[in-house]
Amino acid sequence: MRAGIPAQRRENRGEPDEQRVAHITELGLTYSLLTRYTSFVAVHEIVRRTDGDADEVNQPNPLPQGVSDLAVGVTAGAEPELLWVVAALLAAIAVTSLIKTGRTRPGAAA
Repeated sequence: MRAGIPAQRRENRGEPDEQRVAHITELGLTYSLLTRYTSFVAVHEIVRRTDGDADEVNQPNPLPQGVSDLAVGVTAGAEPELLWVVAALLAAIAVTSLIKTGRTRPGAAA
C-alpha cells in the first residue's frame, strides 16, 4: 500500500464504473454542482419583449476570487498599444525637428 492513498481509491483510478458515474451525477444534480458528468447552462425561458424595442444591458459579472482586475482588459477608449505607438511617433518627430533646427541655425557649428 502506498502512503497517503487508501487501497480502495487506488483501485478506482481507471475508468469509473456505471454505479459511480450515476452517484456522482445524482450528487451534481441534487446540489447543483459542476461535476465531470454534469454542466449547467443558463437559458431564458420567458421572452418578455418581442417588439424589438428592448434595451440591451451589459451585466457585470464578478471575477473569481484572487483574479486581478487586469484580467478584464480595456473595454472602452483607445488601446494602450496604440497610445505607445503615437507617443513614440511624436517623440521621433520632435527629435528629428530638433536635429534639423540645430543644423540650419545660422552660426551653428557643423
